[in-house]
Amino acid sequence: MDEGKAEGGRGQERGRQAGSSGEAAGEAREALEEVRATLNHDLRTPLTVIISYAQTLAQGKAGELNPVQREMLEVMVSEGYRMDGLIRETVALLRKAMGEGGGG
Repeated sequence: MDEGKAEGGRGQERGRQAGSSGEAAGEAREALEEVRATLNHDLRTPLTVIISYAQTLAQGKAGELNPVQREMLEVMVSEGYRMDGLIRETVALLRKAMGEGGGG
């Protein structure tokens, strides 16, 4: 086989591989974006509402609470904020992996 033809064949193969890996990277980026959007919207939005209602109840704005009830609501608020922080950190890591940078 002619050396020039052999080189051309290898170049075409590398081109196909590059195209294939480019498609895979695009698909991976889309999957990361979908996970990021789900975390940011589908989890954080209802979590914010849960935290807000728990805070309102803990403040006694919907009626008097006994100490155990108040403590349970305060734990809910605290754990809600902890979960929100974990979601924010995960979203930031996903953005970094996608090359966007920035925060949650």
